[in-house]
Amino acid sequence: MQTKWSYNPILINKARGALLQKMFLASIIVALMASFLAVPGVFAAPAGDDDPIEYGDLDFEWKNKLQHLRFENLFFTQVRFLPADFEDPDDLARANELLDKYGFALKQANDVVTAHTGFDKKGDVTNEKQAYESIQKLALYLHTMRGIKMKIDEEGYKISKSK
Repeated sequence: MQTKWSYNPILINKARGALLQKMFLASIIVALMASFLAVPGVFAAPAGDDDPIEYGDLDFEWKNKLQHLRFENLFFTQVRFLPADFEDPDDLARANELLDKYGFALKQANDVVTAHTGFDKKGDVTNEKQAYESIQKLALYLHTMRGIKMKIDEEGYKISKSK
């Protein structure tokens, strides 16, 4: 019987350790469950149309973007890549690929202008929210075209302009 009594403290320590492990695991599970609870009032902006958005001068922005688009259209109609300017055919293919992407972004921008959602034919605002969205779309496509032009310049492709 002496042997069983000598193992008793070891069994108590094992049970205490297992209990602490279970309590620790349970507290982690409770913390994770609490972290998944939605608290929209703390993190989210108020929903609804109570606060009007300050759109600024949409007429001016629209006319400004249209002027930029005219320059981008002019650039696209004049730019050419001549095969004689490229030693490697892969470089010519890459330059033409970038020009195709530029043309696609230009087409999308022209589609936004053609639809002129939020504006009348004279360029006056008819619906502020739609006009703001149209300006944002047009700005995105202009930004894309600007990035492609920078990429063409960065890769050192020679641009030949037709007249």
